[in-house]
Amino acid sequence: MNSIQYDFYGKKFCYMGRHSEFTPEIKRRFEQRDKGTAICHRISFYLMSMGLQNALNYFIKNPECLDGNTLAKSSCSYMIGMILAVTGKINGLSDERINMLDHFMGIRDDILDKYKPLMGEMFGVLKFLGEQSITEEQVHWLMLGVEGYVNRILDYLNNEPYNLRLGMASWNASIGSAFDIFENYETEEDQFRLSEGDSKVITLLKHTTLGGGENFDKSYLYIYTAEWQSQTFIYNSRLDIPLSAIEPEESEKPILYFDYIDQKFREFRE
Repeated sequence: MNSIQYDFYGKKFCYMGRHSEFTPEIKRRFEQRDKGTAICHRISFYLMSMGLQNALNYFIKNPECLDGNTLAKSSCSYMIGMILAVTGKINGLSDERINMLDHFMGIRDDILDKYKPLMGEMFGVLKFLGEQSITEEQVHWLMLGVEGYVNRILDYLNNEPYNLRLGMASWNASIGSAFDIFENYETEEDQFRLSEGDSKVITLLKHTTLGGGENFDKSYLYIYTAEWQSQTFIYNSRLDIPLSAIEPEESEKPILYFDYIDQKFREFRE
């Protein structure tokens, strides 16, 4: 079974749960020597899946708004946004969304190179779907191809070292689909302030990927914060507090990150 599947009756792509494994190379690189550890994602598997799924559903829901070429490029640009966020490649950004695919294909980068053939094939199929009048049976077979491409991209994303680390299994499970802060952050009296790496990833997610809902206006990007015994902290997979020993309450303290596109600090929950 694929993690993202096309629903031929509902005419949309749907998340079917995680059906992607870590490669032997990743398992060796992040060897779990200690009991209670796990390989953890900064951007959760669910959020990666939603970003790709929503990019494809954007294509399906907007056939009247844009010509086939522009619509296909826009849809691909949202998928590329997730690829850049997971790999941390902020240099992959283009000044305009419509140019994102061309810019991405022109970047010389060993990490990004494996995605280029898949994105090229994806664009070709979406462009054909957007420009041609074809039968339902033809749509069926073409969407099966798209489903194959998007799940191969998701498998690559699932195994990107930049988005992985070894952490505590209990905290990783508690974080669930939320964002896992990978770097040290500042805890001030009235706010949290995220570091450069996490800020860059959040910048990419907020500017270049799609949320959910009918108008893609529901954000799947969230972070858990907590208060316990006069301490405030952000949930992350490297916390050294035994999860079973505390009963934290949610903290209302704002989280600030530096937006590398707008070049200013923003509140995460904006």
